[in-house]
Amino acid sequence: MKTFKLQLLIIFLIFGCQDNSDKEGDARFWDVDTASIISDSLSIIDISTGNYQIFSKPESYIGSEISLGRIISHVRFLELSFIEGRFLGGIDKMQYDDDVVVVLDKFQTKSLNVFDLKTGKQLFYIESGDTSPFGPYSIDDFDYDSYSRNIFIYDENKSSIFKYHLDGSLIENTKINFAFRNLAKIGHSWIFYTLSHRN
Repeated sequence: MKTFKLQLLIIFLIFGCQDNSDKEGDARFWDVDTASIISDSLSIIDISTGNYQIFSKPESYIGSEISLGRIISHVRFLELSFIEGRFLGGIDKMQYDDDVVVVLDKFQTKSLNVFDLKTGKQLFYIESGDTSPFGPYSIDDFDYDSYSRNIFIYDENKSSIFKYHLDGSLIENTKINFAFRNLAKIGHSWIFYTLSHRN
């Protein structure tokens, strides 16, 4: 189910709902009619009613197709260009606004990567493994605040939240005295998902 949700999320957040009235003939755009179900489980949300359904026996749906024409009219690919020697091994979390895409590759390259949304150019990256107080040892989660244009990186090993400006410069390192799994900054408030962490 996570695989299908990530695939659908990527389609919606980056590629979907684009106005292509001035892009006819561009090979990077095409009409979307169906998508193959390749996940081992499936959840479907009916946008018109808001109903949510999880198929408990997805085996019968594997390989079938679903119509996406009601929700997505066009798909756009953004070709990423990396700083020399850099690459993405996977996408574990992604956030974006009108200008940038922020991607966490938590397990392969163990880095946070920022790309220009219009050109696909990698603007900068932040690697884990920093043993100094000026960078994360681990990147366990992040949140991008598009209003302040700051990126907040949670490092469970250092019990810290590192605040970076969108140019890649460190603004501050805030020590915290509890553990959590995920964070989100909404306005001036924080939401922390603690799951089974003992606090």
